[in-house]
Formats: sequence, C-alpha cells, structure tokens
Amino acid sequence: MKKQKFITFAKILLISLITIPFCIRFLSVPFAQKDATNYFTVNHENYRQMANGMDYWIDKKMGREHFNTGSQRFDGEWLFGTYLMTAIGYTQEALIFPEMYDKNIGKIKTALEAINTESIQKFDFEAWGESPLTFKTSDHAAYLGYYNLALSLYHLLNKNKINKETDELIILNTKISKFLEKRLILSPLKMLLSYPKEIYSVDNCAVISSLAVFEKATNQPQSEIISTWFDACREVCMDPKTGTLIQALHWQDASLVEYPRASGTFLGIYFLSFAHPEFAKELYENARDEFFTTVLGLGAVREYTRDVPAGLGDIDSGPVVFGFGLSPIGFMLGCARIFDDEQTFSSLFGTCYIGGAAVKSEDRFNWSTGGSIGDAVMFGMLTTIKAKDWEKFK
Repeated sequence: MKKQKFITFAKILLISLITIPFCIRFLSVPFAQKDATNYFTVNHENYRQMANGMDYWIDKKMGREHFNTGSQRFDGEWLFGTYLMTAIGYTQEALIFPEMYDKNIGKIKTALEAINTESIQKFDFEAWGESPLTFKTSDHAAYLGYYNLALSLYHLLNKNKINKETDELIILNTKISKFLEKRLILSPLKMLLSYPKEIYSVDNCAVISSLAVFEKATNQPQSEIISTWFDACREVCMDPKTGTLIQALHWQDASLVEYPRASGTFLGIYFLSFAHPEFAKELYENARDEFFTTVLGLGAVREYTRDVPAGLGDIDSGPVVFGFGLSPIGFMLGCARIFDDEQTFSSLFGTCYIGGAAVKSEDRFNWSTGGSIGDAVMFGMLTTIKAKDWEKFK
C-alpha cells in the first residue's frame, strides 16, 4: 500500500514538474505580455489610464505612517519617492502629449509643493541636522538631486508658458541648480554626498541630470562641470570589470564601499538618459549583459553582479530571491523603453504584470502589490521619454 501511494505521489509530482512550467511558458506568459506593445509605444489611452491611477495617491495626504519598512529614514524616502515619481510621470506625460498640460499641471504642482514641506524633508533633515534648503555647505544629494530633476522637468514643461520670474517652483529650481553646481565644482571627486560621509553613484546621476535639464529649460549651453562630470563618472563610478555603476563610494577617496547593484545602475541609467543619452545607452547595454536573463520567457534581473555572492537585498532592491531583485525589474523596464529594446521590455512587462498584480479598468491602471511607491515608480517608468525623442523638447 505504501509503495503504491509513493508511486502515485511520484507520478503527480512528475506531471506537475512538467505541466506547471509548460502552463507558465505557453499560457501565463503570453497573457501577461499581451499588452506589452501598447505600453512600449506612445499610446495616449494607456497614459491616460495610468495617470488616472495615480490620481488616487496624489489626492491622498500621505505621511510616513503609510509605509512600513522598519526604518524611519526609509519610510521617509519612500514617501518622498512616491511624490517625486508621481510628479515626474505627470510631467513626462504632458511633455509627450501637450494636450494633457491643462489636466496635469495642477497635479504636478501639488506633488512638487508637497515635497517642499517639512514632513517630507524630514528624512533628510534628520540625517544632516539641517533643512536641505539652507544652501550652506552640506550637499543633501539624496534630497536635492532628485527633487531638482523633477523641478527641472517642470521648468522645461513651462519654459514658454509662464512667467519664470514669479513662479516659485522655477525660482526654487534655479536656486537648487546653482547650489548643486557650486558644490560639484568644490568637490575634489566631482561627486556629492547623499548623507554625511555617504556617496552613492545613482544619487549623483540624479544631480547631474537635474543640471542638464535645467540648462535645457533655460537654453544654456552645456557647462564645463557637466561635460567633465562624465569623465569623473567613468573613473570613479563605473566598475571596470562589468561597466555598471558601483553602488556606494568612500566619501574621501572614492574607493569601493559597495559593489555594483542592478537597482542603482538601472535607476541611474534612467536619470542619465536626460543628460547624456549615448553614455546612458552604453551603461544600459553593459547592465543588460550583466544583470538580465529570462526564466520561462519572463524577464528577471540579478541584483548583484555574477562574481558577487547574492545578498538578501535592501530597501532599494526589494527582496532578493535566488539572486533576483524586484525593484530593478521596474527600473530596467523603463530603460528598455528609453532605448527601444522591445524584446527585453516585453519579457520584463510580463514579469511586472504577474508580480505586480496589474489591475486595469476602462478608466484606471494600477499595480496591486506595490502600494503608492510601486504605482509611482511604474508610472514614471512607463511614461519615459525615448532617447531618440529627447532632443525634440526644446
């Protein structure tokens, strides 16, 4: 009897091992990827549905209590990131579809003004012991770099629409840009500190891109500090073996503190696409070769390089399972779209569709499992401006 039960169990297990991968590969994957082409292209209806999905969050007054990372700083970063990526997503949509300007401009300003409040600045204030807008001698790259990119994009969107001398957000954008440029000039490494004695490559990608977009919005030629920064990035931020971005650098001599990570690399590539599309594409191709693979037709992204033992992940990567991270999938999705890599985009979209539990109705599109920060990141990544189109925005 026991032998018969064992044989029956073995048959069931064998059938399962055969049929489950088969069903995933030939049934679930095609279903999950069926809308990928629509989101890869510039589809007005999809943009509208995603924007409507973000309206729920922008109309909701959120605070740290809406997040549960286990860290006050990370809760604050997620709150900051939600408003940031929401503002950027709405702005990208309005740049691509000018007819959406009137509908989006109020929501963009709401998100940007929320970022400029003590409750959202608190994570940075607690680290530095001063407001990020004191403009003294502390870099505040984790706040100012990201916020300034969103402000610079807002500035670009409005360059021919409003009085720049009276718009408070554009005035703030100008102040931050001048401060960040001054801090970069004074920095021996040409890299700014995110927090005291902490330098992160991705945060500096946000800093330099915010300055590049600011110059574009103000019709200025590229400054020397921006053009020379990319040489500094190659020297101190790029891993010589893989050509990907080193995660963290020593604040005094730029020696390695943390090995390259997919989450930081792909987010950095997204930022750099605004400043130097050719350089960003080079990084993207390096990172794709190093981190990307497919499993049963679904895109997967290793969080760590091949020669580094996989960790458990952190707040930036999300959980890492068998070496594969969650956050880098979303960031790489946006990068694949920027550089017209449709095959990679489709495989990653399928993974996001299943893992994010996409919910789509006639009017809205949201991702069930990611909460506000997941929705905001995906909104930003699925409204990215393609590199070939970036020069159109003048």
